[in-house]
Amino acid sequence: MKILMFINQGRSIDPVIIKYLSKHSDVYTIGKVKVDFYINDDDSVDEKKLLTFIKEKKITHFFYSENSSYLPVFLNVLPRTVTKVMFLIDTHINLKRRLPYAYLFDMILLVNESDRRPVKKVNPNVYIVTYGADIDTFHKTKSKKVYGVTFDGNIIPWIHYHRIIMLLYLKIKGINVFHTPATYGDLNPVFNQTKILINRSPLGGWNMRLFEALSSGVFLLTDGGNKEIEKVFVNKKHLVYYYSLGDLERKLQYYLSHDNEREKIAITGNRYVRKYYSWDAQVKKMIDIMKSKKIVTVGGRKNYYLHYFNLQCYSFRDKERAMKSLKSALENNEIHYAEYIYSYIKCEIYLTLSAWAILNL
Repeated sequence: MKILMFINQGRSIDPVIIKYLSKHSDVYTIGKVKVDFYINDDDSVDEKKLLTFIKEKKITHFFYSENSSYLPVFLNVLPRTVTKVMFLIDTHINLKRRLPYAYLFDMILLVNESDRRPVKKVNPNVYIVTYGADIDTFHKTKSKKVYGVTFDGNIIPWIHYHRIIMLLYLKIKGINVFHTPATYGDLNPVFNQTKILINRSPLGGWNMRLFEALSSGVFLLTDGGNKEIEKVFVNKKHLVYYYSLGDLERKLQYYLSHDNEREKIAITGNRYVRKYYSWDAQVKKMIDIMKSKKIVTVGGRKNYYLHYFNLQCYSFRDKERAMKSLKSALENNEIHYAEYIYSYIKCEIYLTLSAWAILNL
């Protein structure tokens, strides 16, 4: 199997998947920076060169890790002999907006089991593959515990308002939380120097931090309520769940003062993830699916969808139009769509303040 994988700049998940895909198959990359095949600055491709590249390298599969703000515009160039595979990640954030993606691909590898049914209505070739941990990057070290409580995660006001509220609540209650500025490759030392890592998943869905934290050996306290996640990680065995801010406060106080109990849970969670949920294991599962599963033709797939997303991605270069779209999205409380538009234009600080006001943040 020979795979052509699209690279999204700045996304930590892509290098990890390439790393492990390359262990089990031949992988070539397509994108704009340090890739095997370069696309143009305007995101177009030289069709003849791409088809020649695919033929020479004998590409069998195209792999795309979903990014809500970008869709490769060259999908219709790929020959039908190439199986188009999408790793569909963030359906829990905005499923409705992502569903049309499924029309454009032959196979969907889906993170969230709870979204299988609606995605399968669009594309019958849906298979569940959860996140994993890069156990080479995230591993236990003998480090002194410098931080009592650490939080790692993005804080975009109109997306992660629940995280802002959580951190403000803990500050009011007198619990000091270290919000690490460390980037992906530097997180392992921070995790190992931390007694308790608190996590707040995006809208209650999966995130990679669950796996990375446990693989590093830190004690993880994360939000509960997702039955799918709670099936995989057992409460008070692999990690601990909290179900309200008051519950979070009480459990932080308890586990900060019960070192042995905390470390026992951390060790069990660490061993479990490293044995069953490494990225190597998850990527092997992906490859087995791609090799063995037969493709059922997706009915109703049209170039319309490609043109629709192409227009959506690039029409916002017109700032005036973008401003109107942003205002409309905010007025209709379409928080994630607003963030999507916002990412395509250079806005002044008053726009951010307006977003806060409209969303009552």
